[in-house]
Amino acid sequence: MLYALEPADGSTRWTVETVDVRAEDPHYESEELVPSPFRPETVAVANGTVYAALEGATFIDERDGEQYESTFTCGFGAVDAETGDREWGVAFTPDHAGGDTTAPITANEAFVNVNLTGGDGNFRLSTAAGSGDYRERSVRAGTETTFVQNHWDMDGLLTVRDHENGNHWSVRSGVHAWMAPIVIGNTLITDHFDTVPDHVEADYPERSFVAFDIADGSERWVLDFDEEFPNSEYGRPIAADKTTLYIPSAEGLVALRASDSGPREDESDNEDDEENTEDNNENDDEGELDNEDGGEDGKDDDDRSDCECEAKDGDSEDAGSDGLSADEKDAGNESNREDRDDGSGDGSNAVDDESNSNNVSSEVSEDDEMPGFTGGAGLLGGAATLEWLRRKAGTDNSIGVDESAE
Repeated sequence: MLYALEPADGSTRWTVETVDVRAEDPHYESEELVPSPFRPETVAVANGTVYAALEGATFIDERDGEQYESTFTCGFGAVDAETGDREWGVAFTPDHAGGDTTAPITANEAFVNVNLTGGDGNFRLSTAAGSGDYRERSVRAGTETTFVQNHWDMDGLLTVRDHENGNHWSVRSGVHAWMAPIVIGNTLITDHFDTVPDHVEADYPERSFVAFDIADGSERWVLDFDEEFPNSEYGRPIAADKTTLYIPSAEGLVALRASDSGPREDESDNEDDEENTEDNNENDDEGELDNEDGGEDGKDDDDRSDCECEAKDGDSEDAGSDGLSADEKDAGNESNREDRDDGSGDGSNAVDDESNSNNVSSEVSEDDEMPGFTGGAGLLGGAATLEWLRRKAGTDNSIGVDESAE
């Protein structure tokens, strides 16, 4: 039952129990109209009309002198919002429509857009008569105004349609590889995971993530994992925010994070230091202190390399082999800049720091056998880095984005 209530006092303005629906199927020839009840789901209101989901109906089809009973398990109807008068109704076979709506029905002046868990997935209907403008398999992603769809029978075609202005764009892969896109802001991130036959040349790496501008389809970045990506369930992400994409795998939870685009300020300073070969003495003094410690610092450094997240994030005071915290390094970099302004300073500190940092990063990857990857741009712009978040079996505590598993 569909109810319309007065907003002032909640009294009932009108009720509608069923809408007469026609069969929306090219193989069905009857013009018969059959009443269909409403489904208890969210409706859309536009153009003075209420658009709602229906239960479907059973039709008797007469072909070649025989009668065939066809059950249409899902439908959609339009009712005048002011009077409750029925405008139109359509019903679909289970092959094309079924299950529940995965997002609220939306509508504008020209189209009604619905998305279902079964059948073809996505439907775009004319607001005038409910005729199908297109029916395509959907991956159930999008925004308030766009739907993201894949086409299993069209060589890996991925399509984004804006149902407000009618604009759309598509991208092909050559194989059925687009799995579960996620929309973050104005960026569409989709996994491209498939075993490509030898005779097929895919347009994107076999195991990769690709980011597109959702408005125009321009490619933002491609992150290629080759065989080193963890064994996940078809690479399908389970959640995302503006900086991180979370993916389940046999090894645990994997986080694909966005870092800043371009070099960090201290990295830029290091490049300048290498060119000018300055600040030599400070590094030499630190080397003498390390030697006086009898090599104990070296052992500590080895122990520290076992902590993957501290070394990667730079949050630990012992992140580098020189024993400096991140704040102390920043202060040192500031001092280096002042030295360069004076024309003073002496040398190779930047080179050694960079070497030490690389050694720590290398040790982390080798010890944990979980290498990091860096792409040309981030989730929304910037560098994309694969980091690893792990949960031990039997624990109920989730691991935070910036925390490591014990």
